[in-house]
Amino acid sequence: MMKTLFLFCILLVSSFWVNAQGGDTTRYKFRYGLTGIYNRTNDVRSFVINNALALSVVRRKFALNSNSSWIFGRQESDLSNNDISSALNFDVLKDLQRLYYWGLANFTSSYSLKVNYQFQGGVGLGYNISNTDRLELVVSDGILFEASDLDLDTGKETYQTIRNSLRLKHRVRLSNVVSLEGSHFWQPSFSNSKDYIIRSTTGLSLKLKSWLSVTGAVTYNKYSRTDRENLLVNFGFVAENVFVGRSRPATTAVPVAPVIPVE
Repeated sequence: MMKTLFLFCILLVSSFWVNAQGGDTTRYKFRYGLTGIYNRTNDVRSFVINNALALSVVRRKFALNSNSSWIFGRQESDLSNNDISSALNFDVLKDLQRLYYWGLANFTSSYSLKVNYQFQGGVGLGYNISNTDRLELVVSDGILFEASDLDLDTGKETYQTIRNSLRLKHRVRLSNVVSLEGSHFWQPSFSNSKDYIIRSTTGLSLKLKSWLSVTGAVTYNKYSRTDRENLLVNFGFVAENVFVGRSRPATTAVPVAPVIPVE
């Protein structure tokens, strides 16, 4: 099953890449965020720091996105968080029509959730309910293969499963300087309804300059298999910029994937 799914992903990505070539301009987007919280009283001292880096390469038909984060925290001398997440995903035809294709590969290691490592990879479809400058609202669904190594109360467990991945993504620009955005995942296993993952992040940003914003974010994660969850409320700064590359002459595209008309 794993080899079949992996081969299918390779063929699908290859066909989309050929179909996505064209003469449009390439945009490169860079985003770095540093947020955290520090607490000190007479009895306890604690802190959590969240570093997040995002890179995107966007063309007219195809977008490739990379996101990585590292959350580190301590309470007195005890480690509370050492959580690493890195994801690579692509979107095809997202800015041209309501129904589009996506693919994902994700790696997670989390001390707070008792996940030694977790790999997820898969493909699916997304639907643009709204994709304007003021409001972006997207629903997507797909199938993921997962391989994990967990620390349970009964000992270490290594297992594989197939999950459904349902996502709701939103971005609302309330004014020229204030925006609200979030991404929320529900990932139950096909083989066990009690085995599920919840990931949710919501952030409010206040733009100070064209490239700098102050932000507050709420992140919630739950892994039912380890019976662990975490809730983080962070404040800090986000720096981002967009670079425009040179456009090149269009090449002849090979019609390997059907194009769904815009509704």
